[in-house]
Amino acid sequence: MKNKIQEYLNKKKFKFLRKFFLKLQPFLKKDSYILFDNLYEANAECIDTYCIFQYMQKHGIKSYYVIWKENPLYKKLKKENQLKNILVMKRSCKEDMKNNFDFFFLTWRKLLSAKAVITSFGDLCPKITELLYKNKYITYIHTDHGSILLKTFILSTGYFSPNKFNKFLICSDTESKIFQRFGWDKNNLIKIGLPRWDLLKKETQPQKNIFMMFTWRNSFGKWNKNFTTPLTKTEYYKGIMAFIRSPKLQRLLKENNVKLIYTLHHSLINQCREKLDFSASCLEYVPCENISQYIGKADMFITDYSSLFFDFAFLHTPIIFYRPDFDDKTLNGNDRGDMEHAKTMDNKLFNVCYTIDDTVAAIEKYIKNGFSLEAKNCQKADALFSTKKNITEKFVAYLEKM
Repeated sequence: MKNKIQEYLNKKKFKFLRKFFLKLQPFLKKDSYILFDNLYEANAECIDTYCIFQYMQKHGIKSYYVIWKENPLYKKLKKENQLKNILVMKRSCKEDMKNNFDFFFLTWRKLLSAKAVITSFGDLCPKITELLYKNKYITYIHTDHGSILLKTFILSTGYFSPNKFNKFLICSDTESKIFQRFGWDKNNLIKIGLPRWDLLKKETQPQKNIFMMFTWRNSFGKWNKNFTTPLTKTEYYKGIMAFIRSPKLQRLLKENNVKLIYTLHHSLINQCREKLDFSASCLEYVPCENISQYIGKADMFITDYSSLFFDFAFLHTPIIFYRPDFDDKTLNGNDRGDMEHAKTMDNKLFNVCYTIDDTVAAIEKYIKNGFSLEAKNCQKADALFSTKKNITEKFVAYLEKM
C-alpha cells in the first residue's frame, strides 16, 4: 500500500514539475550539458560520457555528470573527494522503470539550461525519454558504449530507435549505412567515434598476456522465459570452457609464458538468470568495471563479436574472433540475427575462427611473430575508424556549434 501511495505521489510530482519546467525553460540561456553512462548495472564501467565530462570540466565547459551510487566509479570519486558537479542517483533507473522519475527529480533544475543530454546507455523512464527527445531546447544524444558493426538487434528491436534519441555518435561510413537501414537520418548521425578511444595507449608488460571477453546473449536475460536451457548447458558456455581447457592451448601458454586474462560482460553478471563461472587454473579474472585498464596492456584480444574489439583494433592489437556457439539454434531470434549479421562482416575483420583448433593455431601464429598485427590487417583495422585523433575535442566542438 505504501508503494502505491508513493507511486501516485511521484506521478503527481512529475506532472507538476514537468509543467513548471516547460514554462521556465524558454527564459534560461542554454549553455550546459548533462551526461550519464549506465544507471542500472553496478558492474558496468562508466567511462564513455564520463571522459567527455572530464574534458568539459578541464576546459571550463558547464557540465554535470549523473551516476548511480551503486557503481564503483561513484565510490571511487567519493573516496577521492572528486564529486564536483556530480549528481547521484540513489535508485537504479530500471527499478520500477515505468514510474521511476528520479532522474528528472535530480536534474530538472540543471536541465533548464541544458543544451544537450548525452548518454552511452539511456534506459530512462519512457516519459523522461519522451520529454528529452521532443524538447525543442534539448538535443538528446546517444554516444553508445560500443560501435555497431557486428550486432544489430539493438537497432532492430528499437533500443536505439531514432524516435528515442535525436542524434547518435558513430565511427564510420559502414556504421552509418547500418543505422540508416533502421530508420536513422544520415544528418542525425555524428561520424566521429567514441571519445574514450582518446585514452587508449599501448603499455608494454613484463609478461605477454592475452585478454579475453565474450559478449553476452540476449537469450540469457532474466526476461526470456522461453529460453529454458541451463546456462552451463548452453553451447556458449560449453564452447568457451572447451577452448579454455584445450590441452593444446594450455601447453602453448605454459611453454611460452603467456598469461590469459578474462572478464565477463556486465550484462552477463547483472541481467542473466544464472551466474556463469569460467574460472580455471590457467586464467586470471579481472572485474569488468575495470576493463579499460587492461586494453593497452594486452598483447592480444579474443572475443566472439563483442564491440570491445574496436578498442583493440584502435591500437593495432591482434584480435581473434572465436565464435563458440554459431550453430546454436536454441538461441532466440535476436541472437541468431546478430550472429548471421556478424558473419556477413567477416571480410572486414581478420582471424575469424569457428573451431578451437583454428583459434589455437591463430594464437600460436601471433606468439611466434611477437604479437605483431600484419600490415594488411592494420589497414583493415584503420578502415573501421573515420578519425583516430582528438576525438573528444572534435565531439565537443560539434556540440558547441549546435
